[in-house]
Amino acid sequence: QHCSPCRHAVFYDFCSLHQRCRDSGGEPLLAGGSGWYPSEEALHRRALCHISALYSHPQTWVFLLNTKASAETFLSRGWCYCEALWAMSGKRPGMVLDISRDSGAAADWFDFVDECRSLSCRAAPVTPDVFAAQLEEKCFSHGEDRPLVARLYRIGFEARFAGLTRLEYHGLGWGAAEAKTLAATLASGAAPRLRFLSLDGNVLGCAGTASIAEAMPWVPLQELRLGANCIRDDGAKALAAALPKALSLTRLYLGANAIGDDGAMTLAAALLQAASLQELYIDLDLAHAPGALALQSACTAHGVCLRRRLRE
Repeated sequence: QHCSPCRHAVFYDFCSLHQRCRDSGGEPLLAGGSGWYPSEEALHRRALCHISALYSHPQTWVFLLNTKASAETFLSRGWCYCEALWAMSGKRPGMVLDISRDSGAAADWFDFVDECRSLSCRAAPVTPDVFAAQLEEKCFSHGEDRPLVARLYRIGFEARFAGLTRLEYHGLGWGAAEAKTLAATLASGAAPRLRFLSLDGNVLGCAGTASIAEAMPWVPLQELRLGANCIRDDGAKALAAALPKALSLTRLYLGANAIGDDGAMTLAAALLQAASLQELYIDLDLAHAPGALALQSACTAHGVCLRRRLRE
């Protein structure tokens, strides 16, 4: 009922690909099989080169079919971890659904999505080199699959991230650790076309904000959203230090944080060298406070549109 009338494709992991499930005589086995027909093997290998697109495409919905009993071990398995990262790295919140959260009480599709949004296990994207190191601690039914999975992740990650222009990670409960992981990935040059990054509604704090600030010179961002992230003066100072190096940034959103006079005055001074910035959204103390006055004056002098909300 939610979808418009059209054709839809459904891919079931594992059982949608030919597996080694035949005995030496070619007969199918429910368990313990180790072989397949040459035609099945050829189709399997061909499919492996493309499955990352099914998981990582921004318009596909991904359902995690792990049960409540297996949820804790799901990401400890190499193949599952790879597929989950493909799905979680570039999709909007709500496009990855964990069915183990379904209570059966959802009245419609929208209630179901709210229940099953996979937020608590939503991992920040990692580079292929980091993934390969993490893979050493993951479990495999066939140990020889480990280098194959590392290679497939690299192919899928590089193909998807190279063309990304938007990343939306708002409301995921991410903190400083996830921000540091994301920043390292962006600083690696993995997203050379990224224009929009939303991290609104997380808990990055000053440490996480500083990590994002360090990555800003490495991506051609035009809009950065960091609203409601528990950012105080130290976080604002880290952003101020990065502004002159963020040569494409035109919009910076810092609303619903706790930036005080020191942070506002540091941002004001940074506007002298932030040639590309056009709009700044921020919550400030009373209009007559020194930080608010300094920022208003700097924005006026440098043609930056200041959109502020005053905290009483």
